[in-house]
Amino acid sequence: MPWQRQLPLLVVPLVLAFNLSVESGMDRVPAGLAIGYFVLAALGSLFQLWVGADLTPTELDVHNLRRRHVQWGRIQLIAVEPSFGSRRVAVWLDSGERVPLRAPMIPPWGTGAARFDRDYHTIGQTWLAQRGPDWRPVVASDAGSWPTG
Repeated sequence: MPWQRQLPLLVVPLVLAFNLSVESGMDRVPAGLAIGYFVLAALGSLFQLWVGADLTPTELDVHNLRRRHVQWGRIQLIAVEPSFGSRRVAVWLDSGERVPLRAPMIPPWGTGAARFDRDYHTIGQTWLAQRGPDWRPVVASDAGSWPTG
């Protein structure tokens, strides 16, 4: 489950603050630092649970700051793009509009590449299966600019 992957982010700051207070001989945990980091980690974990994409038989449901429903037949391209030293997936629509997905994404420290590749492949295979028999590619000049390379 996704929330279980975020659990270390919530536990680690408390353990570190406890160790810091014991090693320094302090009677109190440096509460401001520990609580601040804990709150930031909790908010980050909640945000990670909110963002992502759901694959349904009729559409791609994108969860960024707002929810967006994209019909499979409108998607023209699913691409991997660089993003702040990492990689993430973006879909390009028949209107030429780019819709970046917050997940899957490889963190800047590089872990999770296998899961990223698997999720990217799943999105691509679902698109190929669900876009419909009447799907036709849009000519790039009609839709705007497509990414190159």
